[in-house]
Amino acid sequence: MQLATNAAAVSSSSPARQWKYDVFLSFRGEDTRKSFVGHMYTALHNKGILTFKDDIRLEHGKSISTELLKAIEESKLALVILSPNYANSSWCLNELVKIMQCRKDMGQEVVPIFHNVDPSEVRHQTGRFLLAVRNVTEHEEVYSEDRNNINRWRAALREVAGLKGWDLQHWGNGYFMRFPKLKFIKICHSHHISETPDFTGVQELESLDLEGCKNLVAIHPSLVLLKKLTLLNLKDCESLSSLPGKIEMKSLETFIFSGCLKVKQVPEFGNMQLLSVLKLDETAIETIPESIEHLSGLVTLDLSNCKDLVCLPSTINRLKSLKNLNLSGCLKLGEEQESTLEVECLEKNDDSRTAETEVPNFGVMQKVKKPVTFWSPSFGLCNLTDLNLSNCKLREGAFLNGLGVLSSLVALNLSGNNFVSLPSSIRSLVKLENINVENCKRLTELSGLPSNSKLDVRADGCSSLEIFNTSELNVLEKSYFNFLNCFKLNDNQSLLNMSFEMLKKFLHQGTSSARETFQIAIPGSEIPKWFSHQSNVGSSLTIDLPPLWNNGKFMGYALCAVFVLDEHCVVDEHDTFQFKTFHATHHLVCRLKHNGKQLEVCGTQPAFRFSEKFCQVDSDHLWMFYVSRDKYFGTDWHNSCSQIEFLFETRGPGLKVKKCGVRLIYKQDVQALQSESATVNTSIFPVEEDVINMIDDNVTHTSSDMTLHQREWQLVHSNGFSHSVGINEDITKRASSDSFLQWTQWQLLDSILPTGGFTHSFGLEAAIQARVVSSPEDLQTFIIRLLENTGSLLLPFVYSTTISPNLETTRKLDRMLDAMLTDEVVRKASISKGTELMRVAAAVYAEIPSVTSTMEACLSSGDVSFHHAHAFGLICGLLGLDSTTTQRAYMFITMRDVISAATRLNLVGPLGAAVLQHKIASGAAEAILNRWKDRPVEEASQALSLPQI
Repeated sequence: MQLATNAAAVSSSSPARQWKYDVFLSFRGEDTRKSFVGHMYTALHNKGILTFKDDIRLEHGKSISTELLKAIEESKLALVILSPNYANSSWCLNELVKIMQCRKDMGQEVVPIFHNVDPSEVRHQTGRFLLAVRNVTEHEEVYSEDRNNINRWRAALREVAGLKGWDLQHWGNGYFMRFPKLKFIKICHSHHISETPDFTGVQELESLDLEGCKNLVAIHPSLVLLKKLTLLNLKDCESLSSLPGKIEMKSLETFIFSGCLKVKQVPEFGNMQLLSVLKLDETAIETIPESIEHLSGLVTLDLSNCKDLVCLPSTINRLKSLKNLNLSGCLKLGEEQESTLEVECLEKNDDSRTAETEVPNFGVMQKVKKPVTFWSPSFGLCNLTDLNLSNCKLREGAFLNGLGVLSSLVALNLSGNNFVSLPSSIRSLVKLENINVENCKRLTELSGLPSNSKLDVRADGCSSLEIFNTSELNVLEKSYFNFLNCFKLNDNQSLLNMSFEMLKKFLHQGTSSARETFQIAIPGSEIPKWFSHQSNVGSSLTIDLPPLWNNGKFMGYALCAVFVLDEHCVVDEHDTFQFKTFHATHHLVCRLKHNGKQLEVCGTQPAFRFSEKFCQVDSDHLWMFYVSRDKYFGTDWHNSCSQIEFLFETRGPGLKVKKCGVRLIYKQDVQALQSESATVNTSIFPVEEDVINMIDDNVTHTSSDMTLHQREWQLVHSNGFSHSVGINEDITKRASSDSFLQWTQWQLLDSILPTGGFTHSFGLEAAIQARVVSSPEDLQTFIIRLLENTGSLLLPFVYSTTISPNLETTRKLDRMLDAMLTDEVVRKASISKGTELMRVAAAVYAEIPSVTSTMEACLSSGDVSFHHAHAFGLICGLLGLDSTTTQRAYMFITMRDVISAATRLNLVGPLGAAVLQHKIASGAAEAILNRWKDRPVEEASQALSLPQI
């Protein structure tokens, strides 16, 4: 940008005096702070130009702070952005007077930028600038006593308007000829743009973003010549009615035409294989050109709320890459009384592959009174994964029949429609995981769902729903069912009994293989007695955990909460929060705490989200949630906690939890559940408390000096779980697991493990050369300072990856640590050690599936550097080491490596090194560990300065 070039020239020239800033920005905040000035500041900053921009000033009164006056005096160049409201502020006018005075007295350079104002308007103080000066004079009485101020303002405005600067008001033909290397244009929500200039001079342009330019009526025909353009955003250009000619920009990847209310016809498409996103939603289009077939790489097509769209072209079946199709709110697509379709016959070609069939086509219209199957086998969208047909006024018949041919469909949104039952073809969607029928007021029966392992059904607001057939459902790994305000369903078949039948089926499979989560929300006001721990008042409860509660038979736990809305919200998307693609107005989550501290977990917190957009919740509802131990529980705290608080937190207006319940679930519970009725009026099980409490009662006499495995053996046999003599199989597995962890821990700490540690001295070598460390006493001080830094800066990263050992956590922490390690040598050493450790672990622990799969994902991701701290935490977490042991081990290997370096550098002998290591470990190292362990990465910081490596 030429302005940045001028500023850079000023910055690099030999100054006659010492300037603190290269550039001072003078601007009116309400006009330009978040738009033009923000981009200007970023451009200057990226060029290395030191720029002063006042971000905290309050533009009231005439007084300018001494700091600001000093900043003006210490700046070599002033950029004055003269916007429409610049002269409305006495602050800006006084600032300008000071700038022009410094230009005269100190030789500063001043460059005016006329942003949506005419230079002559500023020079002669006419139009808006005349009114602005008068307005300030009339409203600030202090100036009536000092007319000289007005004269100084006028003089400063005349003077700055006469300087050579930039006029950004008029584009005009050839405007962009001055920017041959321009790549990005972003001028959003401007009311001054009615037409674009000629784009011939900006052939390098990659992005054109004119979103919200409501007065834009014409796009220059040269737009189609931009061969490198990848983004074209014309969203909410409400006055625009068409685009010039045929669109054939071969580099275009995203084309957004959303909200262009006057657009009735889409231009013809040329060959654009790279176009992946096409958004034509909320336009007045009636048809889509058949040339859409040329968009062979199209992945997302959004036609939502195109209320005049009557049909889709037959050529859409050739879009083999299309995955997301949004037809929400296309009301005329659902009109079947007299469907407007063209029947096109596909004749046999030379290789005789195809027979005649009917497909939708709209090149020529003709009336067909007999309903035509819309999704015929020839439709061809074999890769479509997400289809939104919400609010289309759909009924049974042609439009819905044949959905089963969409074999790759994962998500189907049919909410807000008029059908009575789902089409039978849905049963064929073997990959379907999400189906939304919310607010289908006429829906009476929900059956025929596919038997998939994961299923999310949203049926909130289906006020006529009477039947939900659960017998068809397969045993699920992960399932969510929402039935808010489905009161007829509750009358016809007990929703609570139905819920337990589904939970029984879900848990029964979990005894042989790991399940993930189960959730259901239904009308209801009582916690079932099956939940052994209950609170009839409030949103939290605390349970005492017996010894060894987390044994081999423990499966997970179930939650239950009764919630109600005391008030209702006026739904506004700005007040909602987004979860993936779902906008929610209310959020209910359960958090686990111990001694007031939130417990870290491996998976996501149990949570329920819903929206009142279509369904106002007027009565009590019940939310039940089950989560398995493998999916949710952390890696160490569950072995040390004796008490847990379950806290139900809410978000959203009026949402309140009235009652709650919890049950820990063991394998024997599931067996009992299968043999009992699903009634919830009495306890399902013959005992009122969890079986684990009975175990605890039977062992109160156990000797305190009994070994852990002996105690476990007696626990198991006291309840009749095993009738064999000797140690139970679960205990054997536990012992095997413990021994594995010990061998693994020793190997990780072994100095022969090739992780690159001996090439890294942590700055000791530099400290010795600088004579900062010259004796064993100095070495001890150096090591303690190093451990303090390791604790404050790196332990949070070790801890976070240990408790959440996965690719996403590693990627996030990798970027954070990379930004915090400002010294390049330190950063490279950290990456070198971490990368080598990852490679070693992938080779050593290749027989462990969880380690292998995560390692392969990490090493093949290509966007993770693998700093040593979280690489170590990741590996320990995958191997099952608890977080405290892992953090202590990381402190140990840090101390081990620096002492090894000290031995190699002849600062201390092997025997002295061993004595020093033991001394520090039992004293300072453990104290530092206890001070810094278990902290989140947000608290990571460098506690002490160290010499460079």
